[in-house]
Amino acid sequence: PFNEVSVMSEKMLDGMGKSYHELFFTIGIIIYEISIVTLLAPIFKHGVCVLLGILIGEVTFAIAYYILLKYLLNKSKKNIPSCAGS
Repeated sequence: PFNEVSVMSEKMLDGMGKSYHELFFTIGIIIYEISIVTLLAPIFKHGVCVLLGILIGEVTFAIAYYILLKYLLNKSKKNIPSCAGS
């Protein structure tokens, strides 16, 4: 389920015009997951360490995506003038 959070967050960043953020997060996910798999390979079998690497990477970056999107959406709300007083 965390992969869907990452995919939706990537598309939201792309739609907000933050394609470079999406690119850096995607590269970061790949490097992070490969490093986790490399660290876990001596401990577990290769299939298990790959699954754990993907799971830990997706959960971590889903949380990071959520924090970044929350920040960007709050920032964009402050930049939009309100018409309530008119």
